[in-house]
Amino acid sequence: MWWKLDPILKLASVFSRLKISLVQCITEETRARRTSKPSVLDYVFVDEANLVDSVSYESQVGKSDHVCLTWTMTLAVDKIDENHDFKLYYWKGNYEGILDDLQECD
Repeated sequence: MWWKLDPILKLASVFSRLKISLVQCITEETRARRTSKPSVLDYVFVDEANLVDSVSYESQVGKSDHVCLTWTMTLAVDKIDENHDFKLYYWKGNYEGILDDLQECD
């Protein structure tokens, strides 16, 4: 009976049976015809919630009834070396030059 459900529910059912946890990133309608109700038929799935930063729903291409989707995605994050000891060298600052520059400002 699950095959008569909405397509996203079908996929969710299949993913849950396969023990796959994915996040669906498309939230607006992606297909629209003049004669039918707009619907979500295009999907972007990721395995972590914050991988897709933003999704843009662009105009349709050619005679297609699907919108063009573009998105920005985080592929890698630089890790900070926690073992490295960061030190600020305050004694090397040009504080007189900073004060002179600040005095020129109103």
